[in-house]
Amino acid sequence: MTVFLLRAGAQHEFLSPQGSPSTDGWQPANGFGDMRFSAVWLRNGESFAFFQIGVEEAGLHDFSLTEQELRHQIDVGIQLRVSLDRALELPADSVARAVQLAELVRAGDFIASSSALKYLSTSGSAAGGCVA
Repeated sequence: MTVFLLRAGAQHEFLSPQGSPSTDGWQPANGFGDMRFSAVWLRNGESFAFFQIGVEEAGLHDFSLTEQELRHQIDVGIQLRVSLDRALELPADSVARAVQLAELVRAGDFIASSSALKYLSTSGSAAGGCVA
């Protein structure tokens, strides 16, 4: 089983804050606040996750990724996070930061794009023409 967690006090990057982040220890890394939605079960190279399909009640379903594909997606997610952190180390009004954030917007990953857009929107004139 793989469980995705947020450290105490960490906030979701792309979700709207709903009050202060919890400081009570590790938290589920999802918007539902339910640990079941933050875990992936692996069995014989297949993956299963707890999620809702349509109007059905949430349950354990085939995640449609092999263990190798899941590990690759995790690696890509880590690389995107590192890129976001690098961009955010630059001054908020710098063109270099805006360019790096714009690259993340075009990365094709919903979370990376949403997060980068959030920060790009506060880049002022440095962001002009970066996202087209």
